[in-house]
Amino acid sequence: MFPCMDVFKKPFMIRLCLCLIIQDMMYFTFDVETTILIKAWKVETIAGLIGSCIVVFFIAFLFEWIKVLRSKLEASLIADLQEEETTTESTETSHILEKDDDSLPLLHPGHALQTVLHVLQLAVAYALMLIVMTYNGWLTMSVLLGAGFGYYFFGWMSRANYTTRNKKK
Repeated sequence: MFPCMDVFKKPFMIRLCLCLIIQDMMYFTFDVETTILIKAWKVETIAGLIGSCIVVFFIAFLFEWIKVLRSKLEASLIADLQEEETTTESTETSHILEKDDDSLPLLHPGHALQTVLHVLQLAVAYALMLIVMTYNGWLTMSVLLGAGFGYYFFGWMSRANYTTRNKKK
């Protein structure tokens, strides 16, 4: 009746665990029919799968852009803050902004923007992880290709930014 009927001779908790493991073994498939993230995003045709793969590709591509955007924004904000500190006189407000580790003050508007971008990056990363966890080979390849192309197009900006920051110090 059940694929795990032979384990009913074991204690209850072991039976329960073994039944769950046996019935939920995951493996990659290349099926057309799949559900992606929410019930409303149900793929039933090849055209729907191709369209979904394109959307997933661009989500992964944009994920790499968000990473670089955050890095460039952080470098820009720190450079502005350092420039502001060198041009202003030693007043009470500049003492509040001074930090030895080149970090932004907690209430700086740039820090709020960084926080929003961080949450967006985290949400997209988890969505991509859940898409891979559908165990659909086509969708997984779309995530990998999108992230790869995204890094190819945007990754150099991050490295150039890092090199520029280190030369200024």
